[in-house]
Amino acid sequence: MRASTRDQLLAACLYFMQCLSLTPVGNFIAIYFQYRHLDLNQIGLLIGAVYPFTQLLGQPIWCYFADVTNKHKLFLCLSLFLGTGIIFTLLFMKSFLHLALVFGAGGFLSSGVNPMIDSATMACIEHHSLPMTRYGHLRVFGAVGWGVGALVIGAMVDHFGVPVLFYDFAAFSIFYFVAVLVFPYYSPTSNNSNSSNRESVNPLSTEINKGEGSSYAVVVDGNDEETTHLLRQPHDQQQNCDDRHSNRVGGCKRQNEQQTRSFLEVLKYLIGQETVLLFMVLLVVMGMMKGVIDAFQFLFLKDLGGSGTLLGVTLATTTISEFPFFAYSGNIIRKFGALTVVFMSMAAYSGRLLYYSRLTNPWLVLPIELLHGITFSLSWSTVVAHAQAVAPPGNKTTVQGLFSALFWGLGFGSGAIAGGFVSSAYGLDMLFSFSATFCASFIILGMCWYLVEKSCHKRQRPVKPSFT
Repeated sequence: MRASTRDQLLAACLYFMQCLSLTPVGNFIAIYFQYRHLDLNQIGLLIGAVYPFTQLLGQPIWCYFADVTNKHKLFLCLSLFLGTGIIFTLLFMKSFLHLALVFGAGGFLSSGVNPMIDSATMACIEHHSLPMTRYGHLRVFGAVGWGVGALVIGAMVDHFGVPVLFYDFAAFSIFYFVAVLVFPYYSPTSNNSNSSNRESVNPLSTEINKGEGSSYAVVVDGNDEETTHLLRQPHDQQQNCDDRHSNRVGGCKRQNEQQTRSFLEVLKYLIGQETVLLFMVLLVVMGMMKGVIDAFQFLFLKDLGGSGTLLGVTLATTTISEFPFFAYSGNIIRKFGALTVVFMSMAAYSGRLLYYSRLTNPWLVLPIELLHGITFSLSWSTVVAHAQAVAPPGNKTTVQGLFSALFWGLGFGSGAIAGGFVSSAYGLDMLFSFSATFCASFIILGMCWYLVEKSCHKRQRPVKPSFT
């Protein structure tokens, strides 16, 4: 078996076990908190404040130190082992204070796992000179894990009670840890070493590095000639790294370690690019919508009379919707561009939330759950690929952690916190209606922002870039 085929199979198994093990403490965690007699405000604070804050704080920290030390796999295993152990002890917590402390500690300790796995996968893809569209093909196996877990766990909750969630979590996590241990890790700091040897490696790219000073370009809206922003790096650094590719662990690795920037330098670099700043703002808004859905959808369905089996079928339906969009995400992003895909995802969020607000029969939630493929699978593939594209050399894992923190931390947390207060005051149906309107408003604002930025960019750079 070729090394590239073996590594892709290991990556597929890794994503499968990742999502399978997270299913019990993911969508079902609100059910467990309700089982512990917490009210909607308390559940909203735990899911929307405590956990997202730990992600916002922890993900950039874990990923930054992994980049600085170049010991990515060590930090990944440490984050997974410590976080899993602490989260399991939620089973023995009963009071709100104890649940909050343990949930927060477990969230912080495990926060580095997901972005570091995405970064490891992207590094593996680049190491084997595969197109970046391969990410979606591998990530789709995570959707399979969610689907299998949802069907199994939903039925087990009906038959054995809510506490079975944590026994499932512990059992699945053992296999997950083994998958992490056997997965080969290729340092993200060496990703640029292969970039001149292949074409179309990035679904956001329209320029191939020919050794003439540009590493690649990022497509913003699919209109290559007018809206592509070049990300440049010195040609002499790129060429020296390519010349020493056969000695990757030696010369090229040492050089890329020297390129690692401080976190504040990376943040300033990203914010200095107007299009990237817009992307980051919309990323937070999408995270807010995700927070509203994940924190309150299952509670809403339970209020309508839905059973644990329905919750499992609902999650399985969302999983099925992920398959085609993960598989073809690269082609869609290349055709329409990153921002267009983000606007598409936000439109799908608005439609999905508006549908919830009019729902009366819990089983009728299943058709609209097919939009999950657009709201999450397609949008998250864009986030991961865009982070890889805009990150400065030596800080790819850091940027993956930052983007993940904006979505799962700041965005998800804000949505869940606000959702808790709105739902307590006006009900869950009004929460979904308000969220749909809020998301639609940011689609309009985001488009206006982009058109203004595009107009300013044209005036500043009247000569269109030439692509080969």
